[in-house]
Amino acid sequence: CGQEFFREKDGIDNTYNSPDAINQVDWTRALRYQNHVQYIRDFIAFRKAHPSLSQENYCQIQENCHFFWLSELVLRYEVHSDSQIIQFIINFSHQDFSYTKNEKQEVQFTYPPLVDKSQETFCIAGQSICTLLEEKT
Repeated sequence: CGQEFFREKDGIDNTYNSPDAINQVDWTRALRYQNHVQYIRDFIAFRKAHPSLSQENYCQIQENCHFFWLSELVLRYEVHSDSQIIQFIINFSHQDFSYTKNEKQEVQFTYPPLVDKSQETFCIAGQSICTLLEEKT
């Protein structure tokens, strides 16, 4: 809950023993960050709709998940199933990253959202993630 509301907890790293004034949920922040909250809701729904994102054991993870560094600070993480490949492009950099998708890939999520998801080449903002879905044929 704290991440989607961007709680700062007065800068305290470990609030385990802190009072409610520090740990309580400030619901007014849900209104202030409404777009972010909706993005996270959509992302959770996406995860629930794709069982391959919930691997049952370490062997399945090793078999179905693959990592590729696209640059020093940009990681592509793939999850394979019998029918799909879901990719997460994670941009750890503060700089935007230009990514060219293949014709089978469909952009699911980016933040900030893409206006035109049909673009072959697009920017993944610094400190953000892009999710792509590819149906296997």
